[in-house]
Amino acid sequence: FWIKLRNNCISAQLSSSIILIRLSLQKRGRKMVQWSQAELDVIQGKWAALDPEKFGGKALARMFVVYPWTKRYFGKFGGRFKASDPVVMEHGAKVMGKMQVAAKDPEKIKEIFEYLSKRHSDTIHVDPENFKLLGSCMLVEMAMTKGDWSPEIEAINRKFVDVSIAALSRKYH
Repeated sequence: FWIKLRNNCISAQLSSSIILIRLSLQKRGRKMVQWSQAELDVIQGKWAALDPEKFGGKALARMFVVYPWTKRYFGKFGGRFKASDPVVMEHGAKVMGKMQVAAKDPEKIKEIFEYLSKRHSDTIHVDPENFKLLGSCMLVEMAMTKGDWSPEIEAINRKFVDVSIAALSRKYH
């Protein structure tokens, strides 16, 4: 793990992933990242169009197949890990609901995920690497289900997911 600060930019490397977050100081305080209006339009449009229960269930089910060790955090599912299983759809809807709230106002992403960050860190004890795995599964599902998925659209949505993951991981020690 390493962090560098140069030109108002923080670079951090966690295992093999590199996260780059640009900081800007403004009168109202620090932001996690700068968003252009075009990025906000894409994020708000793409995430609002998703059905939380259906999409969230598919993303979770994909994670359980591709990364089977993530099932250990979901004992309450009673071995039901398919997208059509009610417990998977219900939890997927919760995850997607919070992502959609964040998509409506990415400027407040730290505040939006603050409670969940603390809960996942202090109570549930989820390894934050798993947030990245679910984020990847969300992006794959989006690419498969939503019409326009150019490299630029993917980059914008990846940025949003990465910033959401960073906010969700903030309370980890």
